[in-house]
Amino acid sequence: MAEAPDLTLLSEQERQEGIPGLFTPDELALARAASSMFADQEMMADVYNRVDPDYRPGGKYGTLSGMGAQDARFKTYLKGKGDPVATTGEGQVLLGSYFPPQEGYDEVIRNERGNLTPESQVLAMQGSEPMRVDEIYMLQRTDRGPEEQASVAGTLMHEMVHRAAAQPFYKDMIEWAEGQVEQGNLSPSDVDALRMGQTERYADKVGIGSRGNPEGRYIPTRDIERIGELIREFMTPDRQEMYGVRVPVESEPPIEKGIMDYVRSAIGLAKGGPPTDQMDLFMDILELLPAAKSLKFAKKGIESLSKGRKAAKKKPPTREQAIAKVSKKREAESKKVDESLAKLNENRKKPKKKTKDKPVPPEPRRFDDYENPKDRNLR
Repeated sequence: MAEAPDLTLLSEQERQEGIPGLFTPDELALARAASSMFADQEMMADVYNRVDPDYRPGGKYGTLSGMGAQDARFKTYLKGKGDPVATTGEGQVLLGSYFPPQEGYDEVIRNERGNLTPESQVLAMQGSEPMRVDEIYMLQRTDRGPEEQASVAGTLMHEMVHRAAAQPFYKDMIEWAEGQVEQGNLSPSDVDALRMGQTERYADKVGIGSRGNPEGRYIPTRDIERIGELIREFMTPDRQEMYGVRVPVESEPPIEKGIMDYVRSAIGLAKGGPPTDQMDLFMDILELLPAAKSLKFAKKGIESLSKGRKAAKKKPPTREQAIAKVSKKREAESKKVDESLAKLNENRKKPKKKTKDKPVPPEPRRFDDYENPKDRNLR
Protein backbone atom coordinates (compact mmCIF):
# COMPACT_ATOMS: atom_id res chain seq x y z
CA MET A 1 0.00 0.00 0.00
CA ALA A 2 1.45 3.34 -1.09
CA GLU A 3 2.08 5.97 1.56
CA ALA A 4 -0.21 8.99 1.64
CA PRO A 5 1.29 12.19 0.22
CA ASP A 6 2.76 14.64 2.72
CA LEU A 7 0.24 17.48 2.74
CA THR A 8 2.31 19.56 5.16
CA LEU A 9 4.14 20.98 2.16
CA LEU A 10 0.90 22.67 1.03
CA SER A 11 -0.91 25.72 2.28
CA GLU A 12 -4.36 25.38 3.85
CA GLN A 13 -6.08 26.43 0.63
CA GLU A 14 -3.94 24.03 -1.45
CA ARG A 15 -4.90 21.17 0.86
CA GLN A 16 -8.54 21.83 0.11
CA GLU A 17 -8.40 22.66 -3.61
CA GLY A 18 -4.94 21.80 -4.94
CA ILE A 19 -4.47 23.83 -8.13
CA PRO A 20 -7.82 23.78 -9.98
CA GLY A 21 -7.46 22.43 -13.48
CA LEU A 22 -3.90 21.18 -12.91
CA PHE A 23 -3.37 19.19 -9.72
CA THR A 24 -5.49 17.59 -7.04
CA PRO A 25 -4.19 18.14 -3.49
CA ASP A 26 -2.48 14.71 -3.51
CA GLU A 27 -0.89 15.28 -6.92
CA LEU A 28 0.30 18.73 -5.91
CA ALA A 29 1.80 17.34 -2.70
CA LEU A 30 3.73 14.68 -4.65
CA ALA A 31 4.99 17.23 -7.19
CA ARG A 32 6.00 19.64 -4.41
CA ALA A 33 7.82 16.86 -2.56
CA ALA A 34 9.74 15.79 -5.70
CA SER A 35 10.73 19.37 -6.49
CA SER A 36 11.83 19.96 -2.90
CA MET A 37 13.81 16.70 -2.84
CA PHE A 38 15.81 17.53 -5.97
CA ALA A 39 16.45 21.09 -4.77
CA ASP A 40 17.67 19.79 -1.41
CA GLN A 41 19.97 17.26 -3.08
CA GLU A 42 21.48 19.96 -5.26
CA MET A 43 21.94 22.22 -2.26
CA MET A 44 23.59 19.49 -0.17
CA ALA A 45 25.97 18.60 -3.00
CA ASP A 46 27.09 22.24 -3.02
CA VAL A 47 27.37 22.26 0.79
CA TYR A 48 29.57 19.14 0.87
CA ASN A 49 31.85 20.67 -1.76
CA ARG A 50 32.48 23.61 0.58
CA VAL A 51 33.20 21.78 3.85
CA ASP A 52 36.31 19.99 5.02
CA PRO A 53 36.44 16.44 3.51
CA ASP A 54 36.74 14.84 6.96
CA TYR A 55 33.34 16.33 7.89
CA ARG A 56 31.46 15.09 4.84
CA PRO A 57 29.11 12.10 5.35
CA GLY A 58 31.79 9.55 4.45
CA GLY A 59 34.52 11.31 6.44
CA LYS A 60 35.72 10.22 9.84
CA TYR A 61 34.00 13.17 11.58
CA GLY A 62 30.86 13.44 9.43
CA THR A 63 28.92 10.24 10.11
CA LEU A 64 26.41 11.72 12.54
CA SER A 65 25.69 14.88 10.55
CA GLY A 66 25.45 12.78 7.39
CA MET A 67 22.70 10.69 8.98
CA GLY A 68 20.92 13.85 10.08
CA ALA A 69 20.84 15.06 6.47
CA GLN A 70 18.81 12.08 5.24
CA ASP A 71 15.25 13.08 4.27
CA ALA A 72 15.75 16.43 6.00
CA ARG A 73 13.53 19.36 5.07
CA PHE A 74 15.04 22.82 4.85
CA LYS A 75 13.59 26.29 4.77
CA THR A 76 15.91 29.10 3.74
CA TYR A 77 15.42 32.76 4.50
CA LEU A 78 17.19 34.88 1.89
CA LYS A 79 18.10 38.18 3.51
CA GLY A 80 18.93 41.17 1.35
CA LYS A 81 20.37 44.49 2.43
CA GLY A 82 18.05 46.12 4.98
CA ASP A 83 15.78 43.06 5.42
CA PRO A 84 14.89 42.04 9.00
CA VAL A 85 16.37 38.91 10.58
CA ALA A 86 15.15 36.42 13.16
CA THR A 87 16.81 36.99 16.54
CA THR A 88 16.86 35.28 19.93
CA GLY A 89 15.65 36.86 23.13
CA GLU A 90 19.21 38.07 23.74
CA GLY A 91 19.25 39.83 20.38
CA GLN A 92 21.55 37.31 18.64
CA VAL A 93 20.87 36.65 14.95
CA LEU A 94 19.56 33.13 14.30
CA LEU A 95 21.80 31.64 11.62
CA GLY A 96 20.00 28.31 11.84
CA SER A 97 17.73 26.22 14.03
CA TYR A 98 16.14 22.78 14.20
CA PHE A 99 12.79 21.77 15.67
CA PRO A 100 12.83 18.11 16.83
CA PRO A 101 9.91 15.71 16.22
CA GLN A 102 7.06 15.92 18.67
CA GLU A 103 3.32 15.47 18.85
CA GLY A 104 1.33 17.41 16.32
CA TYR A 105 3.74 16.84 13.41
CA ASP A 106 1.44 18.66 10.99
CA GLU A 107 1.20 21.72 13.23
CA VAL A 108 3.45 24.72 12.78
CA ILE A 109 5.86 25.63 15.58
CA ARG A 110 4.55 28.25 18.00
CA ASN A 111 5.90 29.70 21.23
CA GLU A 112 4.31 29.55 24.67
CA ARG A 113 1.91 32.38 23.78
CA GLY A 114 0.79 30.68 20.60
CA ASN A 115 2.66 33.07 18.30
CA LEU A 116 4.81 32.04 15.37
CA THR A 117 8.53 31.75 16.06
CA PRO A 118 10.88 34.49 14.76
CA GLU A 119 12.05 32.09 12.02
CA SER A 120 8.48 31.63 10.77
CA GLN A 121 7.82 35.36 10.90
CA VAL A 122 10.71 36.29 8.59
CA LEU A 123 9.83 33.38 6.29
CA ALA A 124 6.27 34.67 6.04
CA MET A 125 7.62 38.06 4.91
CA GLN A 126 9.03 36.45 1.78
CA GLY A 127 5.97 34.29 1.16
CA SER A 128 7.25 31.01 2.64
CA GLU A 129 5.37 28.60 4.87
CA PRO A 130 6.11 28.71 8.63
CA MET A 131 8.43 26.25 10.35
CA ARG A 132 7.15 22.80 11.22
CA VAL A 133 8.64 20.13 13.44
CA ASP A 134 11.63 18.16 12.11
CA GLU A 135 12.56 21.03 9.79
CA ILE A 136 15.83 22.97 9.58
CA TYR A 137 15.85 26.75 9.25
CA MET A 138 18.86 28.56 7.82
CA LEU A 139 19.70 32.18 7.09
CA GLN A 140 21.54 33.13 3.90
CA ARG A 141 22.62 36.72 3.32
CA THR A 142 22.48 37.65 -0.35
CA ASP A 143 24.45 40.88 0.15
CA ARG A 144 27.66 39.08 1.08
CA GLY A 145 30.42 37.45 -0.91
CA PRO A 146 31.45 33.78 -1.41
CA GLU A 147 32.46 33.46 2.25
CA GLU A 148 28.74 33.46 3.10
CA GLN A 149 28.37 30.05 1.41
CA ALA A 150 30.98 28.53 3.72
CA SER A 151 29.16 30.00 6.72
CA VAL A 152 25.84 28.52 5.56
CA ALA A 153 27.50 25.14 5.03
CA GLY A 154 28.90 25.12 8.57
CA THR A 155 25.50 26.13 9.99
CA LEU A 156 23.79 23.27 8.17
CA MET A 157 26.32 20.72 9.46
CA HIS A 158 25.62 22.04 12.97
CA GLU A 159 21.84 21.66 12.65
CA MET A 160 22.07 18.22 11.04
CA VAL A 161 23.93 16.97 14.10
CA HIS A 162 20.97 18.09 16.23
CA ARG A 163 18.54 16.34 13.87
CA ALA A 164 20.46 13.04 13.94
CA ALA A 165 20.77 13.10 17.74
CA ALA A 166 16.99 13.64 18.03
CA GLN A 167 16.08 10.55 15.96
CA PRO A 168 14.83 7.36 17.68
CA PHE A 169 17.91 5.32 16.74
CA TYR A 170 20.22 7.58 18.74
CA LYS A 171 18.44 7.07 22.05
CA ASP A 172 18.43 3.30 21.47
CA MET A 173 22.13 3.40 20.57
CA ILE A 174 22.99 4.98 23.92
CA GLU A 175 21.05 2.24 25.75
CA TRP A 176 22.87 -0.39 23.67
CA ALA A 177 26.24 1.17 24.55
CA GLU A 178 25.39 1.14 28.26
CA GLY A 179 24.63 -2.58 27.98
CA GLN A 180 27.92 -3.17 26.16
CA VAL A 181 29.76 -1.43 29.01
CA GLU A 182 28.17 -3.81 31.53
CA GLN A 183 29.31 -6.72 29.38
CA GLY A 184 32.83 -5.34 29.18
CA ASN A 185 32.75 -4.75 25.42
CA LEU A 186 32.84 -0.95 25.60
CA SER A 187 34.24 1.60 28.01
CA PRO A 188 32.25 4.27 29.91
CA SER A 189 34.02 6.91 27.80
CA ASP A 190 32.19 5.54 24.74
CA VAL A 191 28.84 6.23 26.40
CA ASP A 192 30.05 9.69 27.36
CA ALA A 193 31.02 10.35 23.75
CA LEU A 194 27.54 9.34 22.53
CA ARG A 195 25.85 11.55 25.12
CA MET A 196 28.12 14.38 24.06
CA GLY A 197 26.69 14.07 20.55
CA GLN A 198 23.37 15.39 21.90
CA THR A 199 24.90 18.62 23.19
CA GLU A 200 25.19 22.07 21.68
CA ARG A 201 28.94 21.98 22.20
CA TYR A 202 29.29 18.93 19.96
CA ALA A 203 27.22 20.55 17.20
CA ASP A 204 29.38 23.68 17.52
CA LYS A 205 32.49 21.55 17.17
CA VAL A 206 31.24 19.99 13.93
CA GLY A 207 30.17 23.37 12.56
CA ILE A 208 33.57 24.91 13.33
CA GLY A 209 35.48 21.89 12.02
CA SER A 210 33.58 21.74 8.76
CA ARG A 211 34.68 25.32 8.05
CA GLY A 212 38.33 24.21 8.07
CA ASN A 213 39.25 24.47 11.76
CA PRO A 214 39.25 20.79 12.80
CA GLU A 215 40.81 21.29 16.21
CA GLY A 216 38.66 24.26 17.18
CA ARG A 217 37.77 24.06 20.84
CA TYR A 218 35.59 22.32 23.41
CA ILE A 219 35.77 18.70 22.22
CA PRO A 220 38.72 16.57 20.98
CA THR A 221 38.28 15.32 17.42
CA ARG A 222 38.92 11.77 18.67
CA ASP A 223 35.53 11.82 20.45
CA ILE A 224 33.85 12.88 17.20
CA GLU A 225 35.58 10.07 15.33
CA ARG A 226 34.60 7.59 18.04
CA ILE A 227 30.92 8.46 17.67
CA GLY A 228 31.14 7.53 13.99
CA GLU A 229 32.78 4.22 14.83
CA LEU A 230 30.07 3.37 17.38
CA ILE A 231 27.32 4.27 14.89
CA ARG A 232 28.78 1.87 12.32
CA GLU A 233 29.01 -0.85 14.95
CA PHE A 234 25.44 -0.38 16.19
CA MET A 235 23.65 0.26 12.91
CA THR A 236 23.62 -3.22 11.40
CA PRO A 237 21.74 -3.70 8.10
CA ASP A 238 18.70 -4.97 10.02
CA ARG A 239 18.67 -1.92 12.28
CA GLN A 240 19.07 0.39 9.31
CA GLU A 241 15.94 -1.16 7.81
CA MET A 242 14.10 -0.90 11.13
CA TYR A 243 14.90 2.78 11.68
CA GLY A 244 14.68 3.76 8.03
CA VAL A 245 18.12 5.40 7.88
CA ARG A 246 21.35 4.54 6.12
CA VAL A 247 24.88 4.81 7.46
CA PRO A 248 26.96 6.85 4.99
CA VAL A 249 29.48 4.87 2.99
CA GLU A 250 32.94 5.38 4.42
CA SER A 251 35.21 7.39 2.15
CA GLU A 252 38.36 5.78 0.79
CA PRO A 253 41.58 7.56 1.74
CA PRO A 254 43.12 9.43 -1.20
CA ILE A 255 45.76 7.47 -3.10
CA GLU A 256 49.01 9.39 -3.21
CA LYS A 257 51.14 8.66 -6.28
CA GLY A 258 54.87 8.39 -5.95
CA ILE A 259 57.56 9.28 -8.46
CA MET A 260 57.72 5.67 -9.70
CA ASP A 261 54.05 5.79 -10.67
CA TYR A 262 54.78 8.71 -12.99
CA VAL A 263 57.88 6.94 -14.34
CA ARG A 264 55.86 3.80 -15.15
CA SER A 265 53.24 5.88 -16.94
CA ALA A 266 55.95 7.62 -18.97
CA ILE A 267 57.59 4.27 -19.86
CA GLY A 268 54.24 2.86 -20.92
CA LEU A 269 53.66 5.85 -23.14
CA ALA A 270 57.16 5.62 -24.66
CA LYS A 271 56.62 1.96 -25.50
CA GLY A 272 53.40 2.79 -27.27
CA GLY A 273 51.28 1.36 -24.52
CA PRO A 274 47.49 1.20 -24.53
CA PRO A 275 45.47 4.43 -24.52
CA THR A 276 44.80 3.99 -20.81
CA ASP A 277 48.51 4.52 -20.05
CA GLN A 278 48.56 7.60 -22.22
CA MET A 279 45.45 8.98 -20.57
CA ASP A 280 46.85 8.23 -17.11
CA LEU A 281 50.00 10.17 -17.91
CA PHE A 282 47.98 13.03 -19.35
CA MET A 283 45.82 13.20 -16.22
CA ASP A 284 48.92 13.01 -14.00
CA ILE A 285 50.41 15.98 -15.83
CA LEU A 286 47.19 17.93 -15.38
CA GLU A 287 47.25 17.18 -11.67
CA LEU A 288 50.87 18.28 -11.35
CA LEU A 289 50.39 21.60 -13.16
CA PRO A 290 48.57 23.38 -10.31
CA ALA A 291 51.17 22.10 -7.85
CA ALA A 292 54.00 23.33 -10.06
CA LYS A 293 52.36 26.73 -10.41
CA SER A 294 51.75 26.95 -6.69
CA LEU A 295 55.38 26.00 -5.97
CA LYS A 296 56.61 28.65 -8.40
CA PHE A 297 54.28 31.20 -6.81
CA ALA A 298 55.41 30.15 -3.32
CA LYS A 299 59.06 30.45 -4.37
CA LYS A 300 58.47 33.98 -5.63
CA GLY A 301 56.62 34.80 -2.43
CA ILE A 302 59.45 33.48 -0.28
CA GLU A 303 62.02 35.42 -2.29
CA SER A 304 60.04 38.64 -1.98
CA LEU A 305 59.60 38.06 1.74
CA SER A 306 63.30 37.45 2.21
CA LYS A 307 64.12 40.63 0.29
CA GLY A 308 61.62 42.53 2.40
CA ARG A 309 63.14 41.16 5.59
CA LYS A 310 66.66 42.08 4.49
CA ALA A 311 65.47 45.56 3.61
CA ALA A 312 63.68 45.82 6.94
CA LYS A 313 66.82 44.81 8.83
CA LYS A 314 68.82 47.68 7.28
CA LYS A 315 68.66 50.82 9.35
CA PRO A 316 67.60 53.99 7.51
CA PRO A 317 70.57 56.31 6.72
CA THR A 318 71.23 59.27 8.98
CA ARG A 319 71.16 62.88 7.71
CA GLU A 320 74.96 63.03 7.59
CA GLN A 321 75.13 59.75 5.64
CA ALA A 322 72.54 60.96 3.14
CA ILE A 323 74.45 64.25 2.61
CA ALA A 324 77.72 62.39 2.17
CA LYS A 325 76.12 60.04 -0.37
CA VAL A 326 74.76 62.96 -2.41
CA SER A 327 78.10 64.82 -2.24
CA LYS A 328 79.95 61.72 -3.40
CA LYS A 329 77.58 61.31 -6.30
CA ARG A 330 78.02 64.97 -7.32
CA GLU A 331 81.82 64.70 -7.12
CA ALA A 332 81.75 61.67 -9.39
CA GLU A 333 79.56 63.48 -11.90
CA SER A 334 81.80 66.61 -11.75
CA LYS A 335 84.86 64.46 -12.33
CA LYS A 336 83.31 62.92 -15.42
CA VAL A 337 82.49 66.39 -16.79
CA ASP A 338 86.06 67.60 -16.18
CA GLU A 339 87.50 64.57 -17.94
CA SER A 340 85.25 65.16 -20.94
CA LEU A 341 86.27 68.84 -21.19
CA ALA A 342 89.96 68.03 -20.89
CA LYS A 343 89.70 65.48 -23.67
CA LEU A 344 87.88 67.98 -25.87
CA ASN A 345 90.54 70.70 -25.30
CA GLU A 346 93.35 68.27 -26.00
CA ASN A 347 91.81 67.41 -29.35
CA ARG A 348 91.57 71.09 -30.22
CA LYS A 349 95.31 71.75 -29.51
CA LYS A 350 96.54 68.99 -31.83
CA PRO A 351 97.97 70.43 -35.18
CA LYS A 352 96.19 69.48 -38.29
CA LYS A 353 97.95 67.12 -40.65
CA LYS A 354 99.42 68.76 -43.76
CA THR A 355 98.14 67.47 -47.05
CA LYS A 356 100.31 67.25 -50.17
CA ASP A 357 99.30 69.30 -53.20
CA LYS A 358 97.95 67.08 -55.85
CA PRO A 359 99.23 67.72 -59.45
CA VAL A 360 96.77 69.52 -61.62
CA PRO A 361 95.91 67.37 -64.66
CA PRO A 362 96.34 69.05 -68.06
CA GLU A 363 93.25 70.48 -69.56
CA PRO A 364 91.95 68.19 -72.27
CA ARG A 365 92.09 69.43 -75.85
CA ARG A 366 88.85 70.79 -77.14
CA PHE A 367 87.62 70.45 -80.73
CA ASP A 368 85.50 72.86 -82.60
CA ASP A 369 82.07 71.73 -83.53
CA TYR A 370 82.86 71.80 -87.22
CA GLU A 371 86.19 69.94 -86.91
CA ASN A 372 86.23 66.46 -88.21
CA PRO A 373 87.69 64.09 -85.58
CA LYS A 374 89.43 62.12 -88.35
CA ASP A 375 91.66 65.12 -89.08
CA ARG A 376 93.26 65.05 -85.61
CA ASN A 377 96.33 63.19 -86.83
CA LEU A 378 96.87 65.66 -89.64
CA ARG A 379 97.92 68.46 -87.32
